[in-house]
Amino acid sequence: MNAHNQAANNVTPSAILSTHTVSHSEGGEGSSSQQEARGQQEAARGQQEAAGHRSRGHGRGGGLEADGMGQGDLEHLYSEEFPDGAGFSVDQTKVPSSAGEELRRASRDLGLSHYSHTESAPQLRYTPIEQTVTPGDPVSLKCSAVGSPVPVITWTRDHQPLLPSHRTTVGSFRTALGEVVSHVNLSAVTVREGGTYTCTAHNTHGSQAHSARLNVYGPPFVRSMPNVTSVAGEDVHLWCPAGGYPAPTITWRRGSDPLPSSLRQEVFGNGTLVVRTAGHEDAGRYSCVVTGRQGQTAASHTFLHVLKPPVIDNFNLRRSLEEGQRTQLSCTVTEGDLPITINWLKDGRHLQHDPDVESKRTSEFSMVLVLKRLQEHHSGAYTCEAANAAAAVNKTANIRVKVSPKWVVEPSGGTALVGSTVVMACNARGYPQPVITWMKAPGEAARDFQPLVVDGVRSSQAPNGSLFLQETKTSDAGWYLCRAANSVGKPTSKVVQLTVHAPARVVTEGGRVTGHAGQVVTVTCEATGDDPLTLTWLRHHDPVSPGHTVRIRQSEAGGVVRAVLEMVSVTAADAGPYTCRATNPHGAHSQVFQVAVIEPPTAPSGVTVSEVTSRSAVVSWTLPQPAAVTIQYKGVKEESWSGHSRNVSVGQWTASHVLTGLAPHHTYMVRLMAHNDLGVSQPSPTRIFTTTEEAPSGAPRDVRVAAGGPHSLLVTWSALDPLLTHGTLRGYTIAVRRQNLQGHIIYITRPESENVTAFRIQPGGVEQYEVRGLTPATLYEVAVRAFTRAGPGPLSSPRIVDSTSHDAPSCPPAGVSCRGSGRGGVRVWWSPPPTTCAHAAVAGYTITATPTSYAHAHASSKWPTRFILL
Repeated sequence: MNAHNQAANNVTPSAILSTHTVSHSEGGEGSSSQQEARGQQEAARGQQEAAGHRSRGHGRGGGLEADGMGQGDLEHLYSEEFPDGAGFSVDQTKVPSSAGEELRRASRDLGLSHYSHTESAPQLRYTPIEQTVTPGDPVSLKCSAVGSPVPVITWTRDHQPLLPSHRTTVGSFRTALGEVVSHVNLSAVTVREGGTYTCTAHNTHGSQAHSARLNVYGPPFVRSMPNVTSVAGEDVHLWCPAGGYPAPTITWRRGSDPLPSSLRQEVFGNGTLVVRTAGHEDAGRYSCVVTGRQGQTAASHTFLHVLKPPVIDNFNLRRSLEEGQRTQLSCTVTEGDLPITINWLKDGRHLQHDPDVESKRTSEFSMVLVLKRLQEHHSGAYTCEAANAAAAVNKTANIRVKVSPKWVVEPSGGTALVGSTVVMACNARGYPQPVITWMKAPGEAARDFQPLVVDGVRSSQAPNGSLFLQETKTSDAGWYLCRAANSVGKPTSKVVQLTVHAPARVVTEGGRVTGHAGQVVTVTCEATGDDPLTLTWLRHHDPVSPGHTVRIRQSEAGGVVRAVLEMVSVTAADAGPYTCRATNPHGAHSQVFQVAVIEPPTAPSGVTVSEVTSRSAVVSWTLPQPAAVTIQYKGVKEESWSGHSRNVSVGQWTASHVLTGLAPHHTYMVRLMAHNDLGVSQPSPTRIFTTTEEAPSGAPRDVRVAAGGPHSLLVTWSALDPLLTHGTLRGYTIAVRRQNLQGHIIYITRPESENVTAFRIQPGGVEQYEVRGLTPATLYEVAVRAFTRAGPGPLSSPRIVDSTSHDAPSCPPAGVSCRGSGRGGVRVWWSPPPTTCAHAAVAGYTITATPTSYAHAHASSKWPTRFILL
């Protein structure tokens, strides 16, 4: 067995270290427990295959390829071994176009997308595991991730970027479902390819990393180590990039002294040296020495620089600065290793060219910023940034320059219409914030301005200084002055003029104008507004022309124009809407007057009765002209309208009315008459309707109950008052229950029942009903009520209580026995009969005695019997 085989046989489970995943993101997660378990299983398989002279990776957690496979074979293995699409686009020539189209269509059908709709940090879906191989073997490492935006996967070996070479190939692709797959292919590995491999997936939302070690049998070695610069006071971690397998022993030296040499120094199990709270005394050369099991050694060196970060002294800044003044800021670095670079920033950006701003380097650790002439744009946050090889620090001072008011929106005049809303803009900036004040001249000249009083309702001032005038009046016209002032410099102000125009407006409210036929109807209309103002009368959108029956008079007084329309000998044809329209150059306004001509009314037509109930009905009608209406109604059996009808008056603008207070199941006649100031119309055609039934409102009278036998009661009553029936009487209901049994009521309403006799319904007569099937000698409560088609009425009150008669026991005493008592006597024993067949309390017993010998001798003769009553 050669050395390789011996090394393979020496592989133990403890040599396969567990992998680890590191995530740097908001809400990022590491590898799942399922993936770790899968990795352990695949590591075990890798161990078994290493014992067979070759390490072959057939598990999804493994990354080794079969012996003798080339690049194309590796890609083919991906497509066969990962049927979920992880290797779908590795070799386009091997996948038909129809298959890709089917996959995309299936993704759509499943609700999947090539791109995530919600952006998220990367998540690793597939990661490599630790492996141990022999030199010359091919190795493939795979890592896949998802995220949005699409993540980028990079590889490092021993914390250094992994660069392609003639034996190292790095590639990546994206599957149809948006998963990024990256792989590292190593052909004919050497011991120098061994080390810790890390794949990192990152996008704009974060990153996630996973590390796994590749062990290659061979002597120990240490890669070159870069120099390390650290900040004083922080912990330093020195990594030893050692390789070779079996894993060598790692030790550290500083110069010729072994480490650790103090409590601040510690060497971890993976060979990392930690120097805690590093200071200048810890700077120097550090050596990592590795020793193999056969005594081979290798070493590498690094130089540790420990630098002190800069410290900036506090600024000395004058608080009250006004425009036109000058000032300076001095940035002094009191601590920190040289060289130190110092820069000034304003509002987080480098200083722009400004002739009034100059920065001067006064020494290698200080710089002065000079502001020669302060202006408004010099206000802001000034930051001094100092940096050396250890760290970069900064300190910020805020400068606020006091500035006199300057217009942001300069006031301007304008025109407005009466009733409109006016906004007069006036906005100024400065520091402190200027106070805006509005003033108004009392006369027509722009002088003697007085402060404007705003009431917060019709007039108000916005926070930015603009003046709001609502429902503008002509008195609002005039000269206004807007003044902006603060504690810096002189106030600024401007005078503007507001002109208010009054559009034409009809001030007479439109409405109804009524006149009698043949008389004169006058309609007056008044309007206001700027001249020239014109009033016009319109009917059906056409101007009304004066004539022998129509006159129009117009006059003006006190700024009000009046137009009077007179119509002589009006008729029904003159009725209708008339429009008074006022116009001037600034607008138009109208009011409508409804002229009604009263004539003797005609009878209402289209009289209908609807929504009839037991107590009400709706009467509807139509009229050719407005008129009041009188509704007359009476019972059909009542002969004349004059003595028996009831009248209801309804206003002239009503077309229907609800009649109330009607009697149930009653037939009525109804007619209507119209009337106005000129008289009363003829009655309309008569309509007949019948109200619906109601349940009776009274109970049967004189209810009596008597025992009809041991099992029945005889109930009699007199019919209820016909006025309380409210419909056609359909029958009676008898309620029966045993006394003191609340809720157990029997209602009997069907005469054909086997336990009842037929009802005899005779108006005004006496009704009789026999209730059967009752318990003998029992007290019952009985009540009666009548019912119509609409339902039952109330039960009779008071309820009558009576008792059924007694019945003879239906079974004999039980357990009868006898015994002679001497001297011709006999003692008899028995048990009372059950209460279910006694029907009542037992009043006594009868004993019948017959001699036995006599009975045998005279079997056919009648027994001599003795009766004893107890």
